[in-house]
Amino acid sequence: MRDLRISEDRATVVLEADSKTLASGTYGIVMPGTHIVVGEVLRHDADTAEVTREILRWTGTLEAGPTRGSWTGQAFSSPEELHLDFEEVQLAPGALPAWVFHPATPSTDVWAIHVHGLRSSRQSMLRSVESATRLGLTSVVPSYYGDAENHAQGQVSHYGRLEAEDVDKALAYAVERGAKAVYLFGWSMGATISLLLTETSANRQVIAGLVLVSPGPNTEAVIFENARTAGLPRAIAKMVPRILSTPGVSRLASLTKPVDFDTLDWSHRVGRLRTPALVLHSRGDTEVPFELSAQFAKSNPETATLVEFPPVPHQCEWNSAPERFEEEIAAWIKDRESRRSEKSREG
Repeated sequence: MRDLRISEDRATVVLEADSKTLASGTYGIVMPGTHIVVGEVLRHDADTAEVTREILRWTGTLEAGPTRGSWTGQAFSSPEELHLDFEEVQLAPGALPAWVFHPATPSTDVWAIHVHGLRSSRQSMLRSVESATRLGLTSVVPSYYGDAENHAQGQVSHYGRLEAEDVDKALAYAVERGAKAVYLFGWSMGATISLLLTETSANRQVIAGLVLVSPGPNTEAVIFENARTAGLPRAIAKMVPRILSTPGVSRLASLTKPVDFDTLDWSHRVGRLRTPALVLHSRGDTEVPFELSAQFAKSNPETATLVEFPPVPHQCEWNSAPERFEEEIAAWIKDRESRRSEKSREG
């Protein structure tokens, strides 16, 4: 949570200046019952270490004066803000809820599934739903075990392994309704889930491509880097993955079974990636190093395409340049669909 000051006319907000709040683009501030969307930096006072940003819109109640809120990349608070035709469904009996967005002129058999990351929720996926909708793709936005919407006491992340089982239901849902090609939009740990599904899902044959945003294609390296960022000495940071992967000891971290990090590494195993992937990542990411994506692309030159964005925080590529974000995705998917159509005609 951050200290904020909302102006009397509720047109601007002042908050502490740092790499996140100074980043170019459109961002969100979340407070209990309120979601603010802010635009570009209007003023940066280096003497007071404060930044003033424009308030573009808000939902809920917004009072002038001092308050507290959390900075986020979520630019939409609810699916209604997209002004699209959508419904909330259960993907299977007893399954967690999902949103399904229907474009005005949908492709008959091409769908998208948007998979959010660790400690996140479906709202964060509304950014890529816009991109898919403009291409005519029906979009499914599932929730999953242990995410921000469904986190129960004692639940911990299983780094995509258990979470993938819930997301796989979204793939089955799309196939049951006629999908012949599905693009998985995986953000952060959602990219890990998407990569796992290309290898484990019973419906993996319909996965036509991956759009990976701020991915961590080497989970062990991500955990190590986050431990270092948290201030742990290098030697101790190296021990964290070892604890998570050691039988018996991993139970101390509430894991049901040890983590097999070899199965969560696509950056060093040359040619492991068999499904075409578009990777969108920024060198400004301090949570998941850009270098992991660069190594991922280098190890999979036939299938991975890496697009670098200007320096912004983790998962904020859309926030910094939404038009470029959508253009890169549209060009890549159109190319994939052209190839798929040509292959279908030849076959």
